Amino acid sequence: MTDPMDIEAALAVIGVDNVLRAEPAWSRKMAREARDLPMTMREAFDRFFASSKFEPSEALPPFDYEEVLKLVSAGQTPEQAQALSVVGDADLAMELGIEANRVVAWANQSLPRNPRASLTGTKLDPPDPESLAAFRTRWQVACDPMVTVRDMLEGALDADQVATVALLYPTLYAEMRQACVDAMTAAAMEHGKDWDVPTEKEPYVRTLLQQTPTDLSLAASIQQSYQ
Repeated sequence: MTDPMDIEAALAVIGVDNVLRAEPAWSRKMAREARDLPMTMREAFDRFFASSKFEPSEALPPFDYEEVLKLVSAGQTPEQAQALSVVGDADLAMELGIEANRVVAWANQSLPRNPRASLTGTKLDPPDPESLAAFRTRWQVACDPMVTVRDMLEGALDADQVATVALLYPTLYAEMRQACVDAMTAAAMEHGKDWDVPTEKEPYVRTLLQQTPTDLSLAASIQQSYQ
C-alpha cells in the first residue's frame, strides 16, 4: 500500500485541476518536490518565525467558474485515469485517482450553484459574488494545498483554508502542523525563554493549528522544550 503522505504530496504537486483536465505532468523534479514537501514547509515556517514582517502577496491564479463547474460535475472519466499512468507506478496512479475523485466529490457538493426554472428547463445563473469568492479560495487550496503555507507567510491565511486542507489532505496537514510547531520551538530555543511569537503573527499560528486564544497546549509544548 502506498504511503498516504506520498499520495497526498504527489497530488499536491500535480494539482487536482490538472488531473481533471486529463493533463497531469510528472517528472523527476516533481517527484523530488513531492518528497521534500515536509522540509519545504519547515523552511517556510523558519522564515515565518524569524521576523515580524510578512512576505509579499502573490496574485490569485485565474478562476473560470464555468470550467470548474464542468470539471467537477462530470465525475471521473477513463481519460483522467489513463492520464495518471504518467507517474510510472500503477499503485500510485490508482491511489491518485481515488484521492482526486474524493476531492471532486467534495468540490461538486461545495460549488455554489444558482438554478433558475425556465420554459426550456432548469438554467444555472452565476452564483452571488460572496459565495463564489469563498469557494474560489477553497478550490485554490484543493488544487494546491501548499497555498495554505504561502498565505500564512503573507499574513492572509483564514480558517476556511485550514479547514479545507485538513479535510482534503489530512496527512499533509498533520505534517504542516508539525513543521510549524517544530519551527516555533526551534525559534524559542534559539532566542531564549523570553522570546514569543510576534504579536502580528500569533493569530495566523492559531488559525493554522486550529486553536483558540484560550488553548494552552501550544504554550505548554514550547515550555516543555526548556525542561
